[in-house]
Amino acid sequence: MKLTDTQRASFDEFKAASIKSAEMMRNACQADVPDTIVGRTEPMEKRMDTMLQSVRTMRPALEAFYATLSDEQKKQLDSSSGPGRFWLARSLVVRSAAPALLAIDLSQRPQTTLRYG
Repeated sequence: MKLTDTQRASFDEFKAASIKSAEMMRNACQADVPDTIVGRTEPMEKRMDTMLQSVRTMRPALEAFYATLSDEQKKQLDSSSGPGRFWLARSLVVRSAAPALLAIDLSQRPQTTLRYG
């Protein structure tokens, strides 16, 4: 998607908010995992709260960027198939903000397996 200078400025604000959101999520991940299942609910709750705060941080910038787009650009971004929707927005952000977004180390997440019966 080709952006005008105005759209680029708005996109840069969205990119900065996305980076901030990614940093918030990274900081919410604990290295030490409590031993009990009950103890693990507190960090889970913290991550969920952080996720909501992260979305609230990014959403105004996304809405402002979206408002600068032409109808055709919105249609392309809103598409439920092809390079649209999530993948187009993700590719725009990842190409622009890859170093910060990729700094999230998912290998630190605890692995829990529940078995029934």
